[in-house]
Amino acid sequence: MKSIIAKTITSILVVVSIVALTVPSAVLTVQSEEVNKCKYGTKLKMDESEEEISKVVENVYFPNETLPEIEKEVTELKVSEDELSENELDITTKNTKTLGESKKLLEQYFFKEEKGIQIGTVEFVQYAQKQILNEEDKALLKEKEYSNIYIYLTAYLSKMEEYFIVNGTLDDFNMNIFDKTTTLEVIQSNNLENIIVDEKTNEEYKKSKIKQSRKYLNYNAALSYAKAYAYKRNSLYQDFSGVFAGGNCTNYVSQILHHSGLDFGARGVLEYKKPSTTEWYHVRQQSYYQGKPNGYYYTMTTSFIRVSDLYSFLTGKMKRPNKTFSKSDWKSALKYANKGDVIQYKDKSSGWHHSSWIRSVSSSEMYVAQNTLDDDNKKLSEQIGKMSDIRIIKMDM
Repeated sequence: MKSIIAKTITSILVVVSIVALTVPSAVLTVQSEEVNKCKYGTKLKMDESEEEISKVVENVYFPNETLPEIEKEVTELKVSEDELSENELDITTKNTKTLGESKKLLEQYFFKEEKGIQIGTVEFVQYAQKQILNEEDKALLKEKEYSNIYIYLTAYLSKMEEYFIVNGTLDDFNMNIFDKTTTLEVIQSNNLENIIVDEKTNEEYKKSKIKQSRKYLNYNAALSYAKAYAYKRNSLYQDFSGVFAGGNCTNYVSQILHHSGLDFGARGVLEYKKPSTTEWYHVRQQSYYQGKPNGYYYTMTTSFIRVSDLYSFLTGKMKRPNKTFSKSDWKSALKYANKGDVIQYKDKSSGWHHSSWIRSVSSSEMYVAQNTLDDDNKKLSEQIGKMSDIRIIKMDM
């Protein structure tokens, strides 16, 4: 309503200005049935026109408000609209707070609420994962600085993941080196760049004329595996539960796809966490010491265990169709998705960060199997939480 008022005021003033410029005499005649009702009459002198016209306008169109009051409201409305735009696009809003400052906010919250959680522990990692995926701590949501605390949670898990992939261990991981120098603005900008790359890649594959792979994956085999390893882990694969952002979620989804019939295919030299979106494998190999078996070690590609890399492999190398849906429009995904498809989740702060396997779809609900927050039949409606988008990758099972 206020935006309509603002436009009305602007239109009136523009018309008045044009009339004033086209009348050379000292008399401005305002002929209007509404104006005739005013005590100011129909004739106004030029030297009085600005003040008088203002009074005419405010009495004719806004009899209960003065123009200064209306102008103030319009200004306030503009400010609130600007603030709303900034909030809607908070991923690009400058944020000069450091990770260290956000860490202190979180520690103060833990102390106030007597959580007894220490940052850096397995308990903290699990807490962060549950908060990101399900917003389990409702009290934290009410904190004034929640958006900054949330960015810290996602950044912590992301840095953990990066360190683990490079080093294969978290023994010497130290978040403090990032806390003092990294601002939340940098974290947001990096995530925005990743999202833009994902969306650009998605568009490129949509335009591709290469035919989709034929249907050959076995849904029943996939379902059996999903149910068997939703709450426990298969020793043929390295377990990443509770280690970093996303935990074992994408690793679990990839295992389901493999056991449904998606082959590892030809591959080069097997490496531990080989960065790749064109190869896809996770292989346990026998280790030897002095010619004798001595346990096992694992080789895998990042496309098997990382959210964004699995997406790039399936939509790129495998040419699988895919579509993104906003949180508010998630029910539209029910018409697009089928059982056996892959679903991934995004929020504005951390980007795409979780994968699940779609067990079944009805007209009103989707049920998924997943690791990290272990479940073999989770309702999507209970998992949307803070997510801003979901994307479905079609597998044609």
